[in-house]
Amino acid sequence: MESNLASDHDEDSIQRGPTTKTKANKVKVVVTYNKKGVPVGKEATKLSTFEGLVARTMVPITYDSWLEVSEEVREGLWQYVLFVVDPKSRKQTLQSIGKKWRNFKHYLYAKFIKNRSKDPKANLFKPPKDYPFIKKEDLKVFVSHRVTKKWEEKSMKAKNTRAHHKYNHRLSRKGYAGLINDIMQETGKMEEEIDRTMPWKKAKELKTGGYDTDDELQKSGSFGEVTCGTHDVLTEALGTQEQHGRVRGMGNFISPQQYFYLPKNVNYYLDIENERVDKRINKLEDDLEKLKRGVLNVSEAASCQIGGVIEDFEKQPQDESLDNSRLIAVEFAEM
Repeated sequence: MESNLASDHDEDSIQRGPTTKTKANKVKVVVTYNKKGVPVGKEATKLSTFEGLVARTMVPITYDSWLEVSEEVREGLWQYVLFVVDPKSRKQTLQSIGKKWRNFKHYLYAKFIKNRSKDPKANLFKPPKDYPFIKKEDLKVFVSHRVTKKWEEKSMKAKNTRAHHKYNHRLSRKGYAGLINDIMQETGKMEEEIDRTMPWKKAKELKTGGYDTDDELQKSGSFGEVTCGTHDVLTEALGTQEQHGRVRGMGNFISPQQYFYLPKNVNYYLDIENERVDKRINKLEDDLEKLKRGVLNVSEAASCQIGGVIEDFEKQPQDESLDNSRLIAVEFAEM
């Protein structure tokens, strides 16, 4: 008897089911972005959920790589996005859909194929009941590719690479952008004032407190200053330089040029620095003005008090002059 691929699922466990097109919000939601151009807030979570839906239902699993997805298909995905997003975020949105598409294929393999590929009774070509939109012919192509020797070698290589990753983050779906937004609300700091070491450490923190490994950042002393280009306290503490295309502690879609203000963005960096300096100068001027007003009020009050004392003293009758002749006479008498 053919077994259902979903039969291995523990019915007693509670998991979030897949979002379907009927559940998708048909009203366009306006997405909010931070200064780095990354979606934040509740709208960002909704957008992420929708991107996952699009990745599962609109991109065939027969593609071996996201690079094989044609421009025509990508444009169709972009046009289908039911959110009001920044037109400049097209590349970012499609990259996010591509990542979720890869994650979905990995989930299908790990959940329904990996441990059943050598079971002669397993029907690997029957779509899981939770994903009836998967075509049977597409699943056959997908399974046939994943059970090859070439794929096993590729998978093993990826596992070995992943084994060298020492620092695992514990972020929710809001990601680093949402975490930085929370830090801004907690500390009152501006986004530009939050160094990446803070979200990097907070993302690695256990729910019970502490970390899996030694706190390398704590050993390195105070942190937060960029010393030379991409070399800051985080790269110094971890002992490794930044990789091309991403910045540790900042999440997806943040490039080294955006974060470290490399020459391409030097004007943007100067604008931010000038804005920050202007705010500090204005605050200092306000504080100085308040201090001047306070000193003036104190001086006026003190002058009034001193004037009153002098006036009272002048009104008092003067004492008679001391007669020193008697004291002189006593001194001569004792001699």
